[in-house]
Amino acid sequence: AGAVAAGGYYWQQKRLQEKDEADFAMLCDVTNPAFYAQFLEEHPRSVHADEVRRRMEQLQAEAKEWEEVLQHKKRIHLLRFQQKHPHSLHARECRDMIDSIDWDDAVNIWTVEAMQDYLATHPDGLFTAEAADMLNKISRARITAEERSVVRAIYNNFFTQGLARQDSACIAEAIPDTMTRFCSIRGARPNQILSFTREKMGPDVIGVHYLVDTDMSMRRETLDDGTLGMSVDFNLEETVSSTNASVSSFHTYRVTSLMNAERKIVQMNIRP
Repeated sequence: AGAVAAGGYYWQQKRLQEKDEADFAMLCDVTNPAFYAQFLEEHPRSVHADEVRRRMEQLQAEAKEWEEVLQHKKRIHLLRFQQKHPHSLHARECRDMIDSIDWDDAVNIWTVEAMQDYLATHPDGLFTAEAADMLNKISRARITAEERSVVRAIYNNFFTQGLARQDSACIAEAIPDTMTRFCSIRGARPNQILSFTREKMGPDVIGVHYLVDTDMSMRRETLDDGTLGMSVDFNLEETVSSTNASVSSFHTYRVTSLMNAERKIVQMNIRP
């Protein structure tokens, strides 16, 4: 009877030990401290108890750190948590939050470089499709230094050669057949556009001179016909020189205009 009892005890202990080892093995890569607490409850005398308890306390401390991170939701805090706990239960959530913050920053900056940085940092991010689409739109809308130089030259020629010298051929070269609107004139032809300056040329006037501000505001804009053109705004200085000093004058205007894809000026308004 004693031998049978001893044998039964041995096999019972063996089964308990086998379950202990099996349950401990299941904790591999588990990041939820509740599973560790459950193990200690079921196996209080396990040879792995100290190791399990230590790991549980680490995870509990990690959970407390995560709660603090959520109070701030700052990128730097999320990055620190991610680096310190790469296999955390909250790793995916942490990564997605960083992704969202970086995306918001990229949208606010709204440059080619910002979108490229987002895509490089998050190649499999939550907003890669949107970033690729916006990168394409921004690239199309971006105005290069060469384009700026060409556009500036067109407007400079329009005023300093066309209007100032009353050169209708120069004006005709800068616009389509007619300008859809020039100040209050609709369907304006070169001769009508030249009247803006011609009316100021009295008998004592030596000449009218224009200075186009080099600081031009340029941006892509969809025109009325649905094509992609450009909006160009700038300050214009006008000097009317006369033999009679009392007739000479100086004015500053604000020019707002639209240019089509062929770089022809289609609309222009000149106001004090």
